[in-house]
Amino acid sequence: MSKVKESGKFTPEQENWLQYIPDHLARNLVVDEPDSKFIPFSRHGGWEKANPIFGGELVPLLETINVAMVTA
Repeated sequence: MSKVKESGKFTPEQENWLQYIPDHLARNLVVDEPDSKFIPFSRHGGWEKANPIFGGELVPLLETINVAMVTA
């Protein structure tokens, strides 16, 4: 996550969403759109809420996170 956060500036609302991802990754190797139906993402509005917060660019961000996890 530190690599992702270093790659760009995020709004406070985006930072909140980014905090949910490590919890998910502790139990799963990757994170993608279908995972938004599960806790903790679903508690905060899921994909329908998160993707607009990231300007509709959540897919590329998740891909970056997934690649970083696999290559770490």
